[in-house]
Amino acid sequence: MKQQLSRYFSGNLRVPGGYVKFLLVLCVVSILSLSCERSFTPHLDILSAHSLKGQIFSDVKEVNGGEIRHRGFSLLSSGLNQFRSRTTFPHLFIADNNSIHGSPEAYFSRGMNIIELLNSAECDALIVDTRELYFGLPRLQELAEAAEFPMVSANIRLKFSNEPPEFIQPYFYHPRYNILIIGLSSPNLIERSLPAHNQDVSLIPSSRAVEQAIRQFQMDSGMSWTVSQAPLVERPFVLVNAVSHKLNAGETPVFPGNLDPDQIDLLVMGERDLPYDGFARSLVNLPGMDPRWKNKLVLVDDGRSDRGGFLDRIRIMNGKIQNYTELALDSARLEPDTEISELLFTIREESGSILGQRIADSSEEISHSFSGDSELAHIVTNAMLDYSSADFALINSGSMRGGLDQGPVTVHEAYSLLPFESGLYTLEARGDQILEILNRSASLYADPEGEKGFLQGSGLEYAVSLQNGLYVVRPRDVKIGGEPLDMGRNYTLVTSTFLHAGGDGYEEFGELPILREHNDTLLAVFLRYLNSMEEIRPSPEPRIRLKLS
Repeated sequence: MKQQLSRYFSGNLRVPGGYVKFLLVLCVVSILSLSCERSFTPHLDILSAHSLKGQIFSDVKEVNGGEIRHRGFSLLSSGLNQFRSRTTFPHLFIADNNSIHGSPEAYFSRGMNIIELLNSAECDALIVDTRELYFGLPRLQELAEAAEFPMVSANIRLKFSNEPPEFIQPYFYHPRYNILIIGLSSPNLIERSLPAHNQDVSLIPSSRAVEQAIRQFQMDSGMSWTVSQAPLVERPFVLVNAVSHKLNAGETPVFPGNLDPDQIDLLVMGERDLPYDGFARSLVNLPGMDPRWKNKLVLVDDGRSDRGGFLDRIRIMNGKIQNYTELALDSARLEPDTEISELLFTIREESGSILGQRIADSSEEISHSFSGDSELAHIVTNAMLDYSSADFALINSGSMRGGLDQGPVTVHEAYSLLPFESGLYTLEARGDQILEILNRSASLYADPEGEKGFLQGSGLEYAVSLQNGLYVVRPRDVKIGGEPLDMGRNYTLVTSTFLHAGGDGYEEFGELPILREHNDTLLAVFLRYLNSMEEIRPSPEPRIRLKLS
């Protein structure tokens, strides 16, 4: 970092004697010019792509009875070009909250295809967030070395040294615009990666991370200031990007790590279903919000399922937020950018030979449901149970996506069904603990905010009943291995490392002892299971029944 900043803040002048006077004058003019550039924050657009999820190619979206192309880098590049061509404002382009993982092609290249495309899009910085550890820390370092932009996180630390990884920067500073961007990784960064990939990594409190990043910048730059006291002519504009730190509807805002608003000019966070649109998001006083955050907060709606289909712009003028704009990345508004078509063609050709391989045939269409019995979940949890030999298997509905059409099933389709790579644990649980977990699952039934946490299983059957306005599971309505649940008996349970780490709010799984940590990922187990089947068929009987009358 110091080497990078030395280009802006230090240097030695060595010239032949005949040119000394001329170059000294030129040097003074240059220093004054640089000082002027850093003396204020000019008009600036912050362009952000939230939750790209490794989506390289566009998919099809139904709108008003018709179909349009949606998301993907061709439309993202087109959207960037549109923003860039319609204004003379300078801009920075940032990718944050789950960028390099989530599609079969990204998985095939272990993230490198995404880095190449972000290089092509002239990305200025990537915030290391939610799932950037999916391929492991060594691979992330390889990706950082290939990137033409910095990877940024102020709160990631190596456990053995309590220092940040050398290839991850705590901040990104742009001297021309005099803006200091501090990235904060999601609290979910650890739980949403494989244990083998996160065992050397921890997160420090966000408030301490921001303070340390500012102090590190001051040491690197030779500047010294306090945001609450120094005007912009004496310091950088401080932006904290914490998009993956979400606010939910009805919650009192608790900002990441109790950040100090006196140290920050702009905080960008995520939100889910809050009733604010556009510029209003940066002006409203949310219930319980410290008034010092007024005009310093922007909430971006990265909780939507189509979040990767938007490009956001925050416009800053003279150090103040002017407006917030969203551009939908779809073919109804944009023409695909043909300039990156060759790169996209190369990616498709390189990955197609592997991802296009047929691994099984489906006898009929197989669907998936987030609430209630899922045909797809039957097959996935059957694979888990067959692999582990546990008494039963449980997995959250949100770990699966889409369904299967009748006919051949390819590696690409199988990966698309399980885009969130997870490890597997075999745990031990008493009957009363199992009932507690199932009741937690039942409470999420028909809840749009939490339905992806609704549990699916194999080796067990249970019923969800409606009693006094609450969804519950009664002991007599649970069977494991065809036998009634014994509240005092110990059972073996195979589940995902995501749930054991508290994913979707399941703290109960973390209290269960681990009997075995399996070497294979859920995706590998699923692919092997499909490959062993002559034909994929949905289970004839439901495993989850509803007693709602």
